[in-house]
Amino acid sequence: MAQAQPAVRKILFRPFLAGFLLAIFQPAGLFAQPKEEEPKQKFTFKAIAFARVPGLEEIYFGEERETLRLPSRNFSQPIDYEGTSPTIFYGKKKDEEGNEIYYPVATVEVPEGLKEVILVFLSTSRKVALTGRRFQILQLDADKARFPGGGRHFVNLTTTDVGVTIGEQKILARAQSSVTFVPDAKTAEAGRVPLQVHFRREGTWRLLSSTRWTMDSRVNTLVFIFEDPIRKRISLRGITNRLSAPPPLPEESEEE
Repeated sequence: MAQAQPAVRKILFRPFLAGFLLAIFQPAGLFAQPKEEEPKQKFTFKAIAFARVPGLEEIYFGEERETLRLPSRNFSQPIDYEGTSPTIFYGKKKDEEGNEIYYPVATVEVPEGLKEVILVFLSTSRKVALTGRRFQILQLDADKARFPGGGRHFVNLTTTDVGVTIGEQKILARAQSSVTFVPDAKTAEAGRVPLQVHFRREGTWRLLSSTRWTMDSRVNTLVFIFEDPIRKRISLRGITNRLSAPPPLPEESEEE
């Protein structure tokens, strides 16, 4: 009877050993829970590039790598996006074997709830570009582009307050905020009016730009105030939106 005990132990041990080996050599993920699909968001965007990057006039986005040509003088046509957040934009090149590959050149995280967005592509510095991020993207709620003709909406994306004097009217675009200028009757009838833009640094106001602006009730203009990563200074960029007629003549400009 004593001699039968080892045989019984062997019989009982075999299922345990089989289960142990099965757990070790089981292909990974067989019993894993299926991965939940990442939530997607939907919005419509218009894009513009303030400066071109050689070889990247055309970029791609989304899971299907849809094409986006980046205009530099006006906004692109409205484009629908449906995909994961953040939104990734890609460049395209050929590898050593001649195969086309996509690589990220910029990303942007659009807040949930925004349905119409303006995306502004800024060229990054050479140092940042080495990491593959060729653009910094500023996103703006497209509702801010809806304001009366003849007006200017200033979007101050810097950490510096900016003051604007248009004719005799004055406005203050505080850091990280925006403000709309609508000409009064006197300014609207003046045709072309002097403009001065100042920025505040270390408590002192300094001249940023001096020019003349044309007042035209048939157009409005978005004016971006941003830190130019290439020029290392505050810059202005205006994008005119035609409401019912061609935009006014180019404005004269003298920068400090």
